[in-house]
Amino acid sequence: MMRKVDATSGNLPKLIFIYTIPLILTTVLQNLFDIADKAVLGNMAGTTAVASIAATTTVTSLIINGAVGLSTGTAIILARFVGQKNEEKIRKTIDTSVITSLFIGLLVAVVGYFLTPLFLTFTNCPEECYDGALVYMRIIIVATPVTLLYNYGSAILRT
Repeated sequence: MMRKVDATSGNLPKLIFIYTIPLILTTVLQNLFDIADKAVLGNMAGTTAVASIAATTTVTSLIINGAVGLSTGTAIILARFVGQKNEEKIRKTIDTSVITSLFIGLLVAVVGYFLTPLFLTFTNCPEECYDGALVYMRIIIVATPVTLLYNYGSAILRT
């Protein structure tokens, strides 16, 4: 049986701790996933492929962390309305969040796809791994709508 947590009352430090555990575990899992990706890639495709992925880390981290930050803002606003037990504002916030995540995601995907070479130039991507980094970064950027939708959705469900 699943226990429902009422975050509007009770011991605040305990509630904060309960809320942060999934965030910490998600970050740890993301880092382990990244390490496993690079280990498999290094064994299968070699060091140039790993360098291509590493060359995109700054920009891809910015996109992922930006998605997490935006979704956290949604969770803060939503938590306020949940605390007020305002069903209409809760529904409007959720609807707006989903639409916003898709809109921002599509905007980043389209603009980012064409600006990827510029991003790689700004980050001084080595020439020997440029082609691989270009393909990988474009895949990450085109997946931004799904990444944002996931992060917004999980923020909504956590609230």
